[in-house]
Amino acid sequence: MADSILVLFDIDGTIMTSGASGKSAFSSSLKEVFNVDDELSYITWAGATDLGVLEEIEAHNQCTLDCNKFNAFFETLGSRTAEKIKTENTLTVYPGVKHLIHELHKNPDIKLGLVTGNGKQSGYAKVNAAEVGDFFKFGGFGCEHKDRKVLAENALLRGSEQLGKTPDKVILIGDTPSDIQAAHHIGAIAVAVATGQHSLLELDEYEPAMALNDLSSAEMISLLLN
Repeated sequence: MADSILVLFDIDGTIMTSGASGKSAFSSSLKEVFNVDDELSYITWAGATDLGVLEEIEAHNQCTLDCNKFNAFFETLGSRTAEKIKTENTLTVYPGVKHLIHELHKNPDIKLGLVTGNGKQSGYAKVNAAEVGDFFKFGGFGCEHKDRKVLAENALLRGSEQLGKTPDKVILIGDTPSDIQAAHHIGAIAVAVATGQHSLLELDEYEPAMALNDLSSAEMISLLLN
């Protein structure tokens, strides 16, 4: 019997970049829902989670955001993200990503999921714009917890439900040290890609199983699946 495998993808810096559209959508949603004007120039986005960003915004602006409006915020953020990616035309899908996702999807023993700092709505707005959203039926999202390790736990739980059992192997692909640490936390094989803001040398310090320049080296990942 073939091994059951979960392959979990980060979005920003791993699958794609939306340029400044994501930050712009976050800022406009913040104004629309909470009436807070903030250009978010102090935020380090790589490896961040949306709930963590909201916490930073509260500290920076010395305010308390109404948690009863969080659901409305994430819904608005999803809509604004989709709009700004479309109007600003800043989306770039990284080399090898679509080919890899299509190849993995062909294997019935593999389930594909997301582990992303984006909220669920904005995360799907991004992968839908990249034309790969239909391949991801579950994930862990940045509207659920500020700690990416918890998001990885959520994705593992939901992926196990999809498989109907605990997977034999889990692979988490990301572009930041936070992704590697999240992979280690859930016992996954960490595959790091230097398509974001961190170099191969920086990523190697966190001891991923594999560090690649991009996902066009898909044959190397296929070795992990066999």
